[in-house]
Amino acid sequence: MKRIGIFVGHLVGLCVVLTQSGCNVQQEPAVLETITAASFFQGSPNSADLDVFVNGGQLNATVFTYKSFSNYLQFQPGQKSVSFSINGTGTKLIDTTFTLTGTKAYTIFVANKYTSPSSTAIGSFIVSDSDNPLSTISNSMIRFVHLAPDTQPVSVKMTSGPTVVDLTASKEYKGYTSFVEITPITYSIEINRVSDGALLFTIPFTPKQGVFHSLLLIGLVNPPNGNTNTLSYKMLN
Repeated sequence: MKRIGIFVGHLVGLCVVLTQSGCNVQQEPAVLETITAASFFQGSPNSADLDVFVNGGQLNATVFTYKSFSNYLQFQPGQKSVSFSINGTGTKLIDTTFTLTGTKAYTIFVANKYTSPSSTAIGSFIVSDSDNPLSTISNSMIRFVHLAPDTQPVSVKMTSGPTVVDLTASKEYKGYTSFVEITPITYSIEINRVSDGALLFTIPFTPKQGVFHSLLLIGLVNPPNGNTNTLSYKMLN
């Protein structure tokens, strides 16, 4: 994730900076004393391309595709109407509300498989990004989020010589850990299937000082015909 508590300027509006994209701004009334923030990640591995709306205003200037993610957007606290529509059509696949409180930061994940014309499977959920502050800017944070809908529960362990960090002994789909503070040294991360101990991924990882990292398990073990979004991982920072 981006650095918690560091937001660009004093904009309270709907400006998304997607990977390799521009920005389409529709401002809310500015109330600068209390600002909350949210970012977005598209984790549905076979979804149609999407447009993103908050309180009826479109956020994305370019298509919100699988694995797209945004910078933090600043909002006034309160309940927000959030919807995701098939790009350029206005056909809503997700229509929900989330409550953003205080000065917290959040990530909203699009998740699950999409089956046309039904949109009952695809959905979204919100996770707080600011529950555990860093004790010192020289350290880092990491958490794990399971976004692979047809993958069994997994364990995640980080090692660096004698140093062992158990992020989770078992997390099922849509499960996630709290942020864990770590020393920024080089680690080897192992993701294993809990049921039989099978090693799914070994990931070399060197965290950045002062940065909150999110390790996401994404994709499908059995993707539909024509879909190449197989089981994989992504590190957000």
